[in-house]
Amino acid sequence: MEILYLMGLKAYPKEDYSEVSEDWEDLWFDYYFKDRRLIRRLSQLFVRFFHLQNKNLIGV
Repeated sequence: MEILYLMGLKAYPKEDYSEVSEDWEDLWFDYYFKDRRLIRRLSQLFVRFFHLQNKNLIGV
């Protein structure tokens, strides 16, 4: 769990929002923990950031 979380954090400063989302999606999908819903929502937020980077307003 911690590795997936840290991988997402590491990708964030690089603005690799797709990678953040994928790492954290694996985290909330594969594990049950107290803050699971928060990580799920953050993962979804980073998907939107990814679409904004690519000027895909429909995807946002």
